[in-house]
Amino acid sequence: MNFFSRLKFSTKIIFGILGIMVFMALVLTPSVSRMAASALVKESKKRGLALVGGLAIRAVDPMLTMDLLRLRNIVDDEKNMGADIVYAFILDAKKQVLVHTFQKGFPIDLIAANNIENTTTSRIQLLDAGTELIYDFAAPVVIGDSQMGTGRIGLSRSIIQRSVNRLILTIAALSAVTFFLAILLGALFARCVTSRLGLLKKHVEEMVMGNLDHQTGPLLKRNCWEIMNCDLKKCPAYGDSRRRCWYVAGTMCAQCDHSRYPQKMQSCQICPIYKENVGDEIQDLAETFDVMALSLKTHISEIKNYQEQLIHSQKMDSIGKMAAGIAHEINTPLGIILGYAQFLQDDVNPEDEMMEELQAIERQAKVCRKIVADLLKFSRQTETTKSEMSINNSLLETIALVEHTFSLDKVLIQTDLEEEEKNIVGDPDKLRQVWLNLFNNAKDAMPDGGLILVRSGMDAEKNLVVISVADTGPGISEENMKKIFDPFFTTKPVGKGTGLGLSVSFGIIEDHCGRIRAQSPLPIDLKMEEVTDSRQKGPGTVFVVEIPVTPLVSAD
Repeated sequence: MNFFSRLKFSTKIIFGILGIMVFMALVLTPSVSRMAASALVKESKKRGLALVGGLAIRAVDPMLTMDLLRLRNIVDDEKNMGADIVYAFILDAKKQVLVHTFQKGFPIDLIAANNIENTTTSRIQLLDAGTELIYDFAAPVVIGDSQMGTGRIGLSRSIIQRSVNRLILTIAALSAVTFFLAILLGALFARCVTSRLGLLKKHVEEMVMGNLDHQTGPLLKRNCWEIMNCDLKKCPAYGDSRRRCWYVAGTMCAQCDHSRYPQKMQSCQICPIYKENVGDEIQDLAETFDVMALSLKTHISEIKNYQEQLIHSQKMDSIGKMAAGIAHEINTPLGIILGYAQFLQDDVNPEDEMMEELQAIERQAKVCRKIVADLLKFSRQTETTKSEMSINNSLLETIALVEHTFSLDKVLIQTDLEEEEKNIVGDPDKLRQVWLNLFNNAKDAMPDGGLILVRSGMDAEKNLVVISVADTGPGISEENMKKIFDPFFTTKPVGKGTGLGLSVSFGIIEDHCGRIRAQSPLPIDLKMEEVTDSRQKGPGTVFVVEIPVTPLVSAD
């Protein structure tokens, strides 16, 4: 048993087929051979009876006219009708031999060896001639109701047996050929099955090694949207050539069950897409592996993002606490410096050189105060007041504030807001601050002008409101992409930014249990060329904000 379990699966299949064939050969060959031999002997006896019956009929006329020459020709013709015919002769009514085919004289004992008394019945008798066994066939020569004589024919049982042996040998040879073909076809079948199982094994090995893009299932000749002539590009199965549509939740076909796999399979089994693309159990398993790999890749990507977000959040929290402490410590002496600088200006002549110096102190003190204010915002020390609000209204209000100013710098803002939106529970002032930071960053990235595309939509499956702010600027390098949400990181010139805008935005979105991320260059599905003009400069950047739809809890 241990030896058999260690064999390859293909070898086990071949052994199984061989076992079946051997069992069938041992059981069927003897019985088939016996049946064939019996049938052949039976047919030989029928032939003998037919021959002797024909001899008796043909002998009637010559016997009436006693034409012995004609009788001689008749028995000679019968003798020459087969190699298995040993003899033929005719007796008259007195048991006298009229004609025969023996060359060395007629054996007298043969006359009484097979007598018939009934004029309507032929008779078969097995005779032992010493050197061989003979089937002796006797038939009466009848005229009216009278028996004029007897026709006799002898068939060699040995020749019949040789025919039987040849038949058995032929059956054995066919069994051997069938056995060989079964081995060959079994090997081919085993190779076909095991090669597909080998692909599954390779797929699992690739998954273990971290390659989740490896595909095992066969590519479809026609995808679901091609079979159904479908143009529903919003359907989650549209364009997905790696998964069969019955594995995808939320498909938009009218006859589809919109629940998840495997509940939706009942409706899929009557679908023409399923009937054309479904395979056997191994293909089913391969497709399941592909779906699992794709799901794992998605979940791992989400886990990595959440992990990065958690690490970033912890880092931001630590820096925020430090920033809050520093801001409070600096705020008091900074206020004193600013106050004295303004106070001294009242006692100095406006034309005096010292006035310029005091004004410079005041300007730099105000810059420091703005930095301190940003630090306090970053540390989220201000209270949050959340209420039910519309994201679209919040975006439009912020766009209205900056649209005119941006247009002076040749920066246009276009919107693509989903009409059927859901309200969220959030802080309107803080979210407006997020939009303002994103708009300002996009404008600063396009000093020669460009386009900002603002979109909103719903992710129904995750119950999220998704906001994207895309620009046509030069994009963000991969190296900088990892640091854009870090406090005090900025690519702007000195004095143009503190590097706290995105950090503050990150904290606000996190406070709303949401997520903010950036992508550069722009993804393929965000087709800016459809809405931009000749001012598009580079690969662009998009910031995506996801905020969960949380129902407002009413006070009792």
